[in-house]
Amino acid sequence: MRRSDPFKCIRCGERASSPVRTWTLTSPFPDREGRLTVTVMGSFVCSSCGATWNAVIKKIKVGEAAGEERAERGEPYVITIDLEELKE
Repeated sequence: MRRSDPFKCIRCGERASSPVRTWTLTSPFPDREGRLTVTVMGSFVCSSCGATWNAVIKKIKVGEAAGEERAERGEPYVITIDLEELKE
């Protein structure tokens, strides 16, 4: 089941102002293009009914594909994660 708005209460539909806690999950394996998926999760508490729930806030693809040109030049494959993107 995919939720359209992670800030919306699962019981009463009231919109939460912000998550109580956030954390990140990083995929253990890259996709076909060599990028990793970083998922930002949030824990919410409804101010009107008190329900609690966890939801995906954002998914970010980081890194770039390791092209043949890079391998030919002998450059190492580096994954760069900008922590400022995670805060958005």
